[in-house]
Amino acid sequence: AVGESYGGESRVAGVSLHDTVEAFLFFRSAFAQLAMPVPGIAQPTDLAEAAGLHARLDRFMDAILLGVIAGFEKQGA
Repeated sequence: AVGESYGGESRVAGVSLHDTVEAFLFFRSAFAQLAMPVPGIAQPTDLAEAAGLHARLDRFMDAILLGVIAGFEKQGA
């Protein structure tokens, strides 16, 4: 829903799909850096746990991106 809203608002504002996705990718990178463990703060205890966190973050951001595209393409929104 968040992605669809962002995509729809971008289309209504006259932003191209290319520029909308480019902005998403810029913020995706920043979000990923914020979401990953920081030295000195509680972190996954092993490599498998860290890899799982990274995979969940990727799936989450992929779902948002697909929502952005769907919202952008939705007619009458």
